[in-house]
Amino acid sequence: MKRSIPTIILLTVGLLLTSCAVNYLQKGHTAYDRLEYHHAIDYYEKALTTSDDDLAKRRLADSYRLTSQFDKAEPWYAAAASGPVVDPEVQYQYARVLLANDKPADARIWAEAFLRQAPTDARGKALLEAIEQREAWLSKNRQVEVTPMAFNTAASEFSPAFFGDRIAFVTDREGTPDPWTGRHYARIYLGDPLTGSAYAWPGHTPGEYSEGPLSLCRNGRTCYYSRNNDRSGKGKDDVIRVSIYHASLIAGEWVPGVPFPYNSTEYSNMHPSLNEAGDTMIYASDQGGLGGMDLFMSVQQGGQWSLPQNLGAPVNSPGNEAFPFLAPDGTLYFASDGLPGLGGLDVFMVKRLGAGWSDPVNVGSPINSSKDDFGLISADQLFSGYFSSNRNATDGTDDLFHFERRREDLLLNGLVVDLETGIPLPMVDVTLLNTATGQEFHTTTQENGRFQFDLPDNAVYRVSGMKNGIETNLEIVDPARFDPEEQLFVKLLHHDPRFTLNGKALTKNDQQPVPGVTVKLYNATKGGEKTAVSDATGSFSFQLEQYSDFQVTGEKDGYFTTVQEVTTKGLDRSTTLYTKLYLTIEEVIVGTNISLKNNCIGDICFEDILYDFDDYHIRSDAARELDKLLQLLKLNPSLQIELGSHTDSRGRSSYNLRLSQQRADAAVNYIVSRGISRSRISARGYGETRLVNRCDDGVDCTEAEHQANRRTEIRILRN
Repeated sequence: MKRSIPTIILLTVGLLLTSCAVNYLQKGHTAYDRLEYHHAIDYYEKALTTSDDDLAKRRLADSYRLTSQFDKAEPWYAAAASGPVVDPEVQYQYARVLLANDKPADARIWAEAFLRQAPTDARGKALLEAIEQREAWLSKNRQVEVTPMAFNTAASEFSPAFFGDRIAFVTDREGTPDPWTGRHYARIYLGDPLTGSAYAWPGHTPGEYSEGPLSLCRNGRTCYYSRNNDRSGKGKDDVIRVSIYHASLIAGEWVPGVPFPYNSTEYSNMHPSLNEAGDTMIYASDQGGLGGMDLFMSVQQGGQWSLPQNLGAPVNSPGNEAFPFLAPDGTLYFASDGLPGLGGLDVFMVKRLGAGWSDPVNVGSPINSSKDDFGLISADQLFSGYFSSNRNATDGTDDLFHFERRREDLLLNGLVVDLETGIPLPMVDVTLLNTATGQEFHTTTQENGRFQFDLPDNAVYRVSGMKNGIETNLEIVDPARFDPEEQLFVKLLHHDPRFTLNGKALTKNDQQPVPGVTVKLYNATKGGEKTAVSDATGSFSFQLEQYSDFQVTGEKDGYFTTVQEVTTKGLDRSTTLYTKLYLTIEEVIVGTNISLKNNCIGDICFEDILYDFDDYHIRSDAARELDKLLQLLKLNPSLQIELGSHTDSRGRSSYNLRLSQQRADAAVNYIVSRGISRSRISARGYGETRLVNRCDDGVDCTEAEHQANRRTEIRILRN
């Protein structure tokens, strides 16, 4: 069959277009496999004008994503995900790009689709968590101000590093184009943050190299940085890797080029960060681990770097972790696209816990955004610092940013607790001292042990407390050293090994407070006496030593008092630190006769003093009662008494009078022999002259009625 000339022309053009598309696809795949994403984008875009190749769509989307052009990546992921069967990896990366483009609702749809196909993949769960936490992270750090730095140009500037009074950073503002990005090879620059001026680091290695980031050792004469290998150092897959190098300042010039001993042509080592001592390095590598890029650590021992160890979970994730920074306080900041974040790379922080690390904490907005945020450095616990981000770019270029937390209206919260028990302590006098001006501020802890100060400026402060004449520990409060996400908080520890005894002097009958009582505390174990006076509410307090027995008494004219005993032996401070003791006071009426038979004076209860028939010697049971009377006299040193002895009416009255006097004298002599002055106690025998009932001579009475008349009484002469 003959074909018309127009048909032949159309077929020829179609064949030519198909041939061109195939050629562009092949070139695109080759560039993609070599990680030359800038060239891959160009070839795939041309191929897809006439081709509907699914792999090209996916790889074009990947190439845009890997060069941080998320807006351009989104429609190609949408195209790659439009077929009846979608690769789970496409779903995952599509969800990440949607999140980076501030479309969390759409991102959730594709993240859930990914989890349905790959339910055990931790990346999907992390992505859903990021979507859930998005609002919380966006609301963090509202007091933090982020400003672009004067170093920024139309090119990329990223990965800042402290370099003396300068900031080292990486830029691709000039030089030979890099096939990965299509921009110039990166170089390290040094900038003055005050003036915005910048110049190339003199340690640069000429050639087709991308260099940076850089980490300067504390001595200022040694630095480590990353640089791509030359073309002769390609790996087996024909890919040029990145390695870490060491440079030294010798005779005023930087001498570069000493490689890290664990570099390889088969994997990349990059982004070195050293600790303050310069003997620990954390860096990023794709040599194998939990995800794409993982963080590794090597320690210098005897001048040699140890075999690097993968930091493992929870720091590393199934995604990529890179751009580490070891802060002076040991906090590790790094960027990750595998941990839950706002989108792209987010900055996280962890702290060392023994041989491991704490769970990563997303530092939140405004440092993190939906785009790539990375390379954070801070020497003052996130009160200020620098980082890089492509948040303001449509072409994936990065800029440097400075951040600083506004420090007005700083509030210091504190707590004072007992060192041993952790019990919050009220009524602690707390002093805040401005170390710059010497100005002092004072407050007192509340019942829950808490206190609060408004800090008028950003100076360094000293905080301490005082209770019972004993100081707490001293804490230094430097707002620059606190985590800006946490309130300023200090805990003071008070170490007082004594117990606090709170008591009240109360009347015996109606429990009314008695002010002005001289309360004495005697340490019966170690000796020593302390004195306090009850206040208007009858309250008093003492500090009690450990491992001791105590006796507490009170004195006041017109009142009886007794002894109360308390001990700190075997007691737990957590339950006895604030034990209350009630001291009972009994009012004394001068001239009152008080029978010792079945009666109590204060807390001392007496039985009658008994004698053998027709005898006046002190029996053992009588001695026990006289010892109680002796105690009463010792507790009330101003007390003067008369000890009276009485008989019943049986027998001759003269005999009864003489016998009662002998018995009273014997009792007084017993008490005087035990340390009571004779001037305080007198003896009087009343015989049968003061009967308390009808049982006089000749009256028929029961034995119980006669016994009521045989008694011993004390008469209060003076108190």
